[in-house]
Amino acid sequence: MANSILVESIKKYFLELRNPEKHKLFYNEATNISKNCNITHPSEKVKQRRIKKKIPKGLEKFVYENSIMEKQVPIKENEFISGIFYCILDKITNELDKRFGDNSDIISGISALNPESLTFLTYDTILPFARAYLGDIECLKSELKILKKVHEPL
Repeated sequence: MANSILVESIKKYFLELRNPEKHKLFYNEATNISKNCNITHPSEKVKQRRIKKKIPKGLEKFVYENSIMEKQVPIKENEFISGIFYCILDKITNELDKRFGDNSDIISGISALNPESLTFLTYDTILPFARAYLGDIECLKSELKILKKVHEPL
């Protein structure tokens, strides 16, 4: 069964943000917010002396790896886009796939409870949702018939 309309539309929105015009707007907005909050843009900072971080004694036995953000500070717009913006978009879409990919039947069942859904109150669509939450499957068909009648326009 297809993923719910909601999850697919959210994924589509994040994928559309890869459009150069869209991410330029985000970069400009982030720059304006930083100016309004008196946060110095990394490109304006004077190179500061880098202090080598010491690994705490308790962690010396373990592998220690700096995060991407610690390795380099994005200075230019293209570094921001490729180094941060695209990484975040990819993580969001991957997380949506991970969290909702295996539960697409259940999510479709939830979306079938929305009156604007094309599958509104469809038994076969709601059934996996009802089973997952231990609903009364015996009564489901009759209850859906009653709900459809109640929801019909006068």
